[in-house]
Amino acid sequence: MHNSHLSQSALRFLHKNQLSDALIENLPGDASTRHYSRLYLGGKSYIFAQVPKGTDDIVATVALTQILADFGLSVPEVLDYDLGYALILFEDFGDSLYATAIAQGAEEVLLYRTACDVLVHLHKQEIPPTLKLPDGADYSLSQCDSGRLSAEVALFVQWYPGADKDEQDFAHLWKALWPLAWLEKPVLVQFDYHSPNLIWLPDREGLQRVGILDFQDSFLGSRAYDLVSLLQDPRRDVPADLESDMIEYYLCQHPKLNHRSFRQAYAIMGAQRMTRILGTFARLDRRDGKSHYLNFLPKVWDLLDRNLDHPACGDLARFFRQGNFARNLSPQAGSQP
Repeated sequence: MHNSHLSQSALRFLHKNQLSDALIENLPGDASTRHYSRLYLGGKSYIFAQVPKGTDDIVATVALTQILADFGLSVPEVLDYDLGYALILFEDFGDSLYATAIAQGAEEVLLYRTACDVLVHLHKQEIPPTLKLPDGADYSLSQCDSGRLSAEVALFVQWYPGADKDEQDFAHLWKALWPLAWLEKPVLVQFDYHSPNLIWLPDREGLQRVGILDFQDSFLGSRAYDLVSLLQDPRRDVPADLESDMIEYYLCQHPKLNHRSFRQAYAIMGAQRMTRILGTFARLDRRDGKSHYLNFLPKVWDLLDRNLDHPACGDLARFFRQGNFARNLSPQAGSQP
């Protein structure tokens, strides 16, 4: 693809990096407004990202890349970036995403166990609240609190058809659950640690076989969160017995953790995550015209049900089950709630 569609600032950035003559392949977008391309030149490939101006995306990416690499994890090297124009150039890890690698014969249990090992390792690290950028500037990690969690689940009553009940009543159902979701001190949560953001790198050793993408939204929060993201994946069917085995495997690596409290937190964080995703996918359709996310709704509802079966979620389960919400939605692009 010719690069004529790029802005002048992007063209100057590529020229600076001697990539003006690169062949450009646009990559499929995610639910965000970031735009990714793959560049080919001289037998090598690179990932070029253009992100919304006025956000902390690039600052966060650079700071978090550094600390995750310092912990010995595989993250794409940041080759260059421009804060002013919100541009960033990465090392390319290739296309062997978890789902692709497993479909091509990689051992599913090995991939998920190694991804769990990454979390075990990461959750044992001391995370400074302020990270350093190469120029000496600081980036402060946000801390997940009940306000953030409540705002995220509120997306369900704001956007999901038939869920426009009293938002305060809905928030009250969750209020009693938030204290049960915290486990000891906060850990670094990557937010979307799941199959679309994990690449299998079999030529590397140990933890470095897991290539980690899209961690710029990381925050300090519950150690149950990323394990839920990994094992309850709307994009890929993770067998229930594999989920159960990996939870047990994680707990075996943290013998001092209270297993009952962890499983309770796991169910609450799972319910929170699936509720947020239901609201987000409905919003993507109704506000942004991205109706293909509706295809995932039945799977998300099934995962929500799994979490609502935990005794701690009893009142919340009654809300969802008595509400009789539609588990399939027809596209309603452009309409407002």
